Amino acid sequence: MAVQTPTGSIVGGFRVGPPIGRGAMGTVYLAEDEEGRRVALKLLAPELAGDERFRARFLRESRLAATLDNPHIVPTVASGEENGVLYLAMAYVDGVDL
Repeated sequence: MAVQTPTGSIVGGFRVGPPIGRGAMGTVYLAEDEEGRRVALKLLAPELAGDERFRARFLRESRLAATLDNPHIVPTVASGEENGVLYLAMAYVDGVDL
């Protein structure tokens, strides 16, 4: 079950804006970093964040994704955990999803 994160909250150094997508793993918000750059900030569902195996796998895979550099892959800006919330920030690409 996704938890609504209030607009204006700070998660991982990003100011949370409106939700732009929802899925089985969590909710994606439009957010901004300290310089005002927009990112897609995915906050994972609490029940997933509470699973130690999932948590370790998510953190490992998000660090790996951040090393990828290809024009056909949306760059990972940051990932981590803050106050029990797992997050993944990616460059924001305006448009429809695939």
